[in-house]
Amino acid sequence: LLKSNPICDREEHLHSFIDWLHSNGVDTSNFEICSFENYGFGLKATKNLASDECFLTVPRSIIITTDTIMTSSSFGSLIIKDQL
Repeated sequence: LLKSNPICDREEHLHSFIDWLHSNGVDTSNFEICSFENYGFGLKATKNLASDECFLTVPRSIIITTDTIMTSSSFGSLIIKDQL
């Protein structure tokens, strides 16, 4: 039985994810998404940042919370069935 490689699967969708971030107001100029050996995907700074400089801002509209997930047409019913 062959198992799919999750890193390859994620890499296939990375550009779509970055486009989605941009379309939702996320500024990606301070970082890039890359794969770290033995750790998987993460964020890497693309320039030296001052200690008080913002690395990433996530708009409230795309933050997943217990409130937003319950109203999601995709995930709300799943959470009701399996509350773990």
